[in-house]
Amino acid sequence: MADVDFNSLPFDQQVEIFDATPLLEAPPGVIPDYEHPYARNDVTIAVTVVGLAFTTVIYTLRMYSRMFVIKRFRIEDYVGMGGFATYVALCGVLGALVHTGGFLAHQWEVLGARSIEIAKLVQVQTTLYNISMMFTKVSILSEVSRDRRLAISAIFSSGILSIAFAGARVSVSIRTLTQPDFLWLGSQSILFGLAEMTFAFWVFCIPAIPKSVHGSQIAALPRYLWSKVRSTATLAKKPSQDSGSSWPISDKTPLPENANKVIGENSRQINNSRNPEKKRSKSSVSQQRRTEPSAANRILRTTDLLASVDSTHENANESGNNQGLEKNQHPWV
Repeated sequence: MADVDFNSLPFDQQVEIFDATPLLEAPPGVIPDYEHPYARNDVTIAVTVVGLAFTTVIYTLRMYSRMFVIKRFRIEDYVGMGGFATYVALCGVLGALVHTGGFLAHQWEVLGARSIEIAKLVQVQTTLYNISMMFTKVSILSEVSRDRRLAISAIFSSGILSIAFAGARVSVSIRTLTQPDFLWLGSQSILFGLAEMTFAFWVFCIPAIPKSVHGSQIAALPRYLWSKVRSTATLAKKPSQDSGSSWPISDKTPLPENANKVIGENSRQINNSRNPEKKRSKSSVSQQRRTEPSAANRILRTTDLLASVDSTHENANESGNNQGLEKNQHPWV
């Protein structure tokens, strides 16, 4: 092939040669594996999933605060929507790059047949990165200009981390100018750029998180869980049937012979101590009963009887019925 001018070959033959040729010659002593190239797909997937998960959570809290607590949208909220949408799209592009097998892999194990697809996805990723960072930075500037009472420590920490990952991205990008393994170094630069975007988006979303928490029941959740733990611990300390308690609670344990008498006396003492007036009234009633005469020595009730005879009945007696009337009269009449 060295003696043949590549440009003089037919296009179809040029394509075949390009597809079967690795993008970089392997270093001495390294045997490339074109079927299963070495690629750190696990690192790419972990970084992408963790960054997307945390960013989605804090962005959801910010939107909750704007929709249900403050109930007002500003210009930075609409701009932030664009930044979040491009961020999610960039994570999807990273997933597609992992699928090609050429992301975070060495360039001498990647054939030319896959290089076109990788180059297209890298270009899309670069475009989405620039758009997302533009939206996010504009949102941060607008947020800071409106509200100066922000969570300064959290924003400062996120901002420092974003700047640190941006510096790492620039450093790796500079190394690609002198080292030919562009896929390996370029993939690292893309991951550092994703981390930079993540913490920059956190700077935009963090100021709204306290409002969203205080405006919902989330703030009361730790106090509720702590009360449940304390109540459970208190119940666990109470004596049970198997703990050797001095108070038997089994129904089969016989009671002492004088138990009812002792219980009755204790109940009367408790009632008397609670109701002293009732005690005095009961004692006065019993004393009054002792001073009164018994029922056998006094008259309980008197009844007066009145007997009357009708004049008509007297005439009937005079006519010869006196004997029947006398038979019906009482002996004391």
